Amino acid sequence: MYSVLVVDDEAPVLESYSYMISQRNEEFLLCGAVQSGAEALALAQKTPPDIVVMDIAMPGIDGLDTIREMQRLLPESVYILSTAYERFDLAQRAIPLHVFAYLVKPVSKKTFLQTLEDARAHLEVRSHSLEQRLEAVQISAEALAREEQNFLLLLTWKSIDRTQWEKYKQLFRFQSDSGYVLAVRFGNRIGGGGERQRPGRNELLRVAGKFERRCRCLWTEYTGLFLLFVPECAGQGSSEGYLRKILQEELPPETGFQVGRGSVQPFDRLFISCDEARRGCLQDEGGINDSFVVQDQELRKLRRMAARAHSLDDIYHQACRCWDQEFSLFPFPLAKARLVGFFTLLLDDLERRVGNQEAARQAGDPAEQILSIETRQEWDAWAARTLGLIITLGRDASLQNLPQPLQRAVQYINAEYARPLHLAQLAELSGVSTGHLSRLFSEWLGTTFNDYLNRCRLTAAEGLLRENRLSVKEIAFTVGYQDPNYFGRTFKRYKGVSPSAYGSSGGTI
Repeated sequence: MYSVLVVDDEAPVLESYSYMISQRNEEFLLCGAVQSGAEALALAQKTPPDIVVMDIAMPGIDGLDTIREMQRLLPESVYILSTAYERFDLAQRAIPLHVFAYLVKPVSKKTFLQTLEDARAHLEVRSHSLEQRLEAVQISAEALAREEQNFLLLLTWKSIDRTQWEKYKQLFRFQSDSGYVLAVRFGNRIGGGGERQRPGRNELLRVAGKFERRCRCLWTEYTGLFLLFVPECAGQGSSEGYLRKILQEELPPETGFQVGRGSVQPFDRLFISCDEARRGCLQDEGGINDSFVVQDQELRKLRRMAARAHSLDDIYHQACRCWDQEFSLFPFPLAKARLVGFFTLLLDDLERRVGNQEAARQAGDPAEQILSIETRQEWDAWAARTLGLIITLGRDASLQNLPQPLQRAVQYINAEYARPLHLAQLAELSGVSTGHLSRLFSEWLGTTFNDYLNRCRLTAAEGLLRENRLSVKEIAFTVGYQDPNYFGRTFKRYKGVSPSAYGSSGGTI
């Protein structure tokens, strides 16, 4: 609903306009009806109108001068002139005031109401445009914050290539191609049983804001540490000492902290500076926290294995060991935050191998999915499912390098493994003889048709056994085995344990 102020020194006109506005009480509200410019200015200060219908010829301050004064107070209001004279000189004076409409008395009800409707539509369009601009600013700020987090996450793990660096350099207006990392650890050692005095996000915002007055920086919280990336810039002085000073000034006296600084490195070696900074602030009296360093190495190893794996079975036990170490070394929320970074990098690896973003999108957003996990059991199920999906997506992409007949056969097996399948059937589908297709499996995949089919079925069976929702018999039928006993024998031959034993152990045997 839009408020309307009517200003006219003729009482009959004032009453007529007011009556017509009151008849449209769902769209418009009459907030005032006065007979002089002075009264209009006084009322507008108390009750600002959205639309002003203004007579021109009035005693004292005329309508145009009243609008000129009112626009200083209410520049967003819409002004409609009402006059008994259609004069060019009045129109000329009205043009600089950006008057919305010019009504010549007597004004019909249809014309008056249509003019109000036009003014309302104009206000709605302008309001929507303003909302869009504000939304665009908000989206831009959120997008920039996401890019900042992506950049900081990258430099903690990997070498940044030239294309990525040029993108971030332009986005964040870095002045050089090198920089270094500062890391701060608060409270007791990670994994210790003591009480930690860790500052909240608002306190870290104050610290980062004050630090940035001297040194351009980007910052984030990562694996329980406060990390700052500082682009190399002349005249910065001792940034490490300055950061210590700010921490002492901004944080409570009982907050313990240790600062580490990495060496200045070029953009493609910033991960070295980050590792040095993290090691520097993780030093205890007995030396570097070796468990933390070893666990990072284990995650890197798992990442390399995932890139080469043909199925989840290839890396499942290594993954389980990594999860066990991660959740024993770090509190559950902190471990989850670290693993968000790990799975984000797995998807980054997948995207580079496949050559497009679509495959990575199929796995979803690790941050959104991981942060909603509340128990270790939920984690194990999610991690196995997502790791298997990432490996499958990468494997499917690698099929593009296979000969067309084998590519068609493998794609059909991957999609239809639960159905009864025979080599002759796939050979006919692929347009080659059974002997030729059998040789392709051997030469290109180093396996046989039956072995490849069994592995597809058993990989699917493993996932179902870990979920523990179906019986062994139901799982056998679900993945394509018509005889549960044969399924049990095959599973034990490939996996070394029976399906029931595998399921009862949660897949960790």
